[in-house]
Amino acid sequence: MQPDAPSHGALPKGMRVAVTAVLGLAALVALFVISLGVLDQVARLDYAASVTALILCAAAALAFSATAALYPPLQSSITGENRRCFTKVAAWGSVLLPLETFVEHAFAYIWRNAVDLRSGSWWFTIPAQFVVGGLLGIAVAISTRRWRWAMWGIVITLWGMFWVATILFWLH
Repeated sequence: MQPDAPSHGALPKGMRVAVTAVLGLAALVALFVISLGVLDQVARLDYAASVTALILCAAAALAFSATAALYPPLQSSITGENRRCFTKVAAWGSVLLPLETFVEHAFAYIWRNAVDLRSGSWWFTIPAQFVVGGLLGIAVAISTRRWRWAMWGIVITLWGMFWVATILFWLH
């Protein structure tokens, strides 16, 4: 295993593209889940409106990614020399989102008699928080070149995707 490389200076172009792409994916997941919750699409299984929301969220995530990659002050704060604050916030988010989600899921399981698990779309946010937390971990790994974050991010993202698939199967 190679030692961790220092995170001084701007990232190479390929790594900058990778960080902004991963952040764009995280933004896509977060925006899509928020829109499903706000529009209450999951509860009604309105596939046409959900696909429309997905397309609009993808456009918004692409705009966010392009802004993060091209707008100099934001680009400097995410992939440039001043990215230390971003990596700290993303690292904490990568750890705290799955932890909070686990606690929330355990609470919902314990109190399942008081809450209808199929009502609303709050339960769809549980795997989405794992996915976003994992993607933030991958962004931290790329940004800091500390690849233990990559393993964390991959495992958490795959766990969230497993729950997305389970919930979609459960709805049918």
